[in-house]
Amino acid sequence: MQIWKYIHQHLKENKNLLLLYVLESKGSSPGRQGFCMAISEDGDMMGSIGGGIMEHKLVELAKANLEKKQLKVLIKKQIHSKSVPTNQSGMICSGEQTIAFIPLSENDLSSIEDLTACLLGNEEGHIHLSPSGFSFIESTSNKSSEFSFIDESNWSYSEKISFKKFAYIIGGGHVGKALTKILIDLKFHVTIIDDRAELHTMNNDKYAHKKITANYATIQEHIPNRKDVYMFIMTFGYRADLEVLQQLINHDVAFKGMMGSKEKIKQLLDEMKVLGYSEKQLKTVTTPIGLDIKSRTPEEIAISIAAQLIQQANKDLP
Repeated sequence: MQIWKYIHQHLKENKNLLLLYVLESKGSSPGRQGFCMAISEDGDMMGSIGGGIMEHKLVELAKANLEKKQLKVLIKKQIHSKSVPTNQSGMICSGEQTIAFIPLSENDLSSIEDLTACLLGNEEGHIHLSPSGFSFIESTSNKSSEFSFIDESNWSYSEKISFKKFAYIIGGGHVGKALTKILIDLKFHVTIIDDRAELHTMNNDKYAHKKITANYATIQEHIPNRKDVYMFIMTFGYRADLEVLQQLINHDVAFKGMMGSKEKIKQLLDEMKVLGYSEKQLKTVTTPIGLDIKSRTPEEIAISIAAQLIQQANKDLP
């Protein structure tokens, strides 16, 4: 989302950009399919196509082309090995990736506006890249991405643009605010909910896609019961946590976590058992959330929670 906002702002200022987009990746390539970055004619940039010497080299090429006004679509294959005669990326991590250079100008502003409106409205659409450039179409196709290549003048790439993970932070305090920013960077759609009106930390949270002030007695009305949902219970106190957990305990979601000290958590789970909740139900809750890295500040706690999500998501990777 952030990179499209960045592109939108620069196009509104009538600045040309080059969009570098990873169309395909194989092996241990650091830049995976869908990685992208935008480089403005003023030298500013956002995003990444994998980093390292390869990214530096291609960024310099993009800057040179922008400076020379050579705004045309290019395809660059990069092989991460020094044993190949051509297309060496300068890296030795093995694997390869194919990157498109797509010029963006004021003529693309309307398409970028449609894309950002689609994301802000939590809708779905597809970007299309080809030798003709960039386009965006609102659609609900299930295909996540598709790349076909015959030669440099005959290829196409399509990718579904939508939020794939939805975070619901219940508690708009300092940790909730810090966690919002990190989850946005991890490409979550973030909703933050609190029962306190005019809460300053929530009002000052400029990152959340959606903010809701609601009575915790009706919290289940605001959180979908879906496998793409991640929920984080971190209200202002014990009783509020207990009330929220009772309503959400049976939600079958990707992640259900609750913040708190070990003593508080033990007492709360013991009370849940007295109220009739089973061990099986309670085991669906990750608590206390966050890796044990001796976190102290809200920012450190938020990082520990994000690290735990990444650890769980990647647990089956080699």
